[in-house]
Amino acid sequence: MSGFFDGDGCVSPSGDGSGCRLLLAQSSEHGEALLLFYQVFGGSILATTRGIGSQRPAIRWSLCGQAARKAAALLSKASIYVKRAQLQIAAEWPSCKIERNKLAIRMFALKRTSQPLEGTGCSWPYVAGFFDADGHMCISADGTGVTLAFTQKYASILETIREFLGQQGYFDGIGMEHKSTMSRLAVYRSKLSHDILEHMIAAGMIVKMSAAKVVLKTNN
Repeated sequence: MSGFFDGDGCVSPSGDGSGCRLLLAQSSEHGEALLLFYQVFGGSILATTRGIGSQRPAIRWSLCGQAARKAAALLSKASIYVKRAQLQIAAEWPSCKIERNKLAIRMFALKRTSQPLEGTGCSWPYVAGFFDADGHMCISADGTGVTLAFTQKYASILETIREFLGQQGYFDGIGMEHKSTMSRLAVYRSKLSHDILEHMIAAGMIVKMSAAKVVLKTNN
């Protein structure tokens, strides 16, 4: 869950400054992760935009108050990305108005800059959650090749995932690309893509699990 929140989650002060809100948004077609967060932490799931043409409606999970404080404390322990600092702020939100204003400014700054990675380290469940949020799969036109890609605006988390994959024995066929606003970690070799998909499914992939199983069957 921490990997998914690191990829797609949002932490922000509430409107009255009394605490922080945790938010996750997804297409209505892929609400599995939001339902899991709702089941574990509570909160609410609401529609935020209507579907227009091929665009699906969007839904959002939100959590506030004391429940958000507790959830932030739990998620921060497993997070290794920039949102760890934001989650820690949410978990320890002060009662002093002056301190709240200072932390609101700091949280805004954290959203705009890459932070040093820290925490418990990477794992297959973390990678699976992150891929659910910010990953995609591609089958070649002739059906013989499978490519996986993780995308994020901060390259540091992708480098951490790449290092973790190397620790698992996966070195060749993995590359990084950097653009002005986005970085991309890609797995180019089909056998390697298969192995990583199988690991992520076993580790609890949710949103993209059905698509991953189709990819594995199609390319066998």
